[in-house]
Amino acid sequence: MRDGKLTVKQQRFVDEYLISGNASDAARRAGYSKRTANRVGPENLSKPVIRAAIEKALDEQRAKKQASFDEIMEFFTSVMRDEVSEEVVVVEGDGDGCSSARIMNKKASAHDRIDAAKFIGNLYMAVHKQKLESEAAGMETNLNITIRDKKDDDDGG
Repeated sequence: MRDGKLTVKQQRFVDEYLISGNASDAARRAGYSKRTANRVGPENLSKPVIRAAIEKALDEQRAKKQASFDEIMEFFTSVMRDEVSEEVVVVEGDGDGCSSARIMNKKASAHDRIDAAKFIGNLYMAVHKQKLESEAAGMETNLNITIRDKKDDDDGG
């Protein structure tokens, strides 16, 4: 446990806490004494190694639920390239006032493909802008360091 690893009971606490969100209940379910669970649960949450395990597990859960940048780009690119279709219900008249419905695949419209292309373009622009701002911030930091070094040289000489 000293090297950042959890004991079996602590890992069970983490697993149970992720299910219930309640430290005392998690302590009881993990096998801690019912009598001391109300104290041990919150105490476990204050331990950095347990807190880190909970945060890591929560991050993994979030990552599974959220689309990555690459997934988003792949989807909108496939829409733009007309590689995506969706099932739609089409109702057709059979004559004599009767109609029937059937399911057919429909490709993205030209409007949808243009919107996908615009989305991709806007996303690239946003990423490029962020990259430029990040580089500019780095240059400002370097300039500040250079200016300070110059000032220190002038004061000392």
